[in-house]
Amino acid sequence: MDGRLLTKLSNSLNQLTGGDEIRLDHDAAAVAIILRENQPLPELLLVKRVSVSTDPWSGQLAFPGGRFKDGDNGLTDTMFRELWEEAGIPRNSVTLLGNLPYISPANYPQMKVKPYVGWLSERIEARPGPEIQRTYWVALDHFKPKVEKVYARSVGKVRKYLCYVFDGEVVWGMTSVLLRRMMSILEL
Repeated sequence: MDGRLLTKLSNSLNQLTGGDEIRLDHDAAAVAIILRENQPLPELLLVKRVSVSTDPWSGQLAFPGGRFKDGDNGLTDTMFRELWEEAGIPRNSVTLLGNLPYISPANYPQMKVKPYVGWLSERIEARPGPEIQRTYWVALDHFKPKVEKVYARSVGKVRKYLCYVFDGEVVWGMTSVLLRRMMSILEL
């Protein structure tokens, strides 16, 4: 990534507020928005969740992440634990650049998710953990002109969502919102 783009991203993230403090309980979660070097623009890590009937985000593309657990020392630990469990990316290979303000999924509004943005300092291949069907490294330039619409049932209603499509997969919901925020910060 161009050093200017990395500096711009880091400076922009540091200017954002994280919103209200998130109470560390079952409704607190964190996701990892991980970037790595690629030309002309960096690649972004996405995971496809395994299909499980008890998971409300089953089978969806997402950023690695999950709920706070009692053993976690804050949401940063939650994010790093989930990044390791879901994608095999070790903590010591990621430089945290900052975070976006928390977000809540439409189908679970009481949940508060803190999105952390990190830079992968070495070219490590992600490996899917037990909850993950597949991992993807997708170049950011793929998402530039590709905002599309999808209609889906959520919270008992059919709603229109903005999404991205790549490789026959749909990135929608909270992941799409976070991706659009990142693209906006980077002015892409």
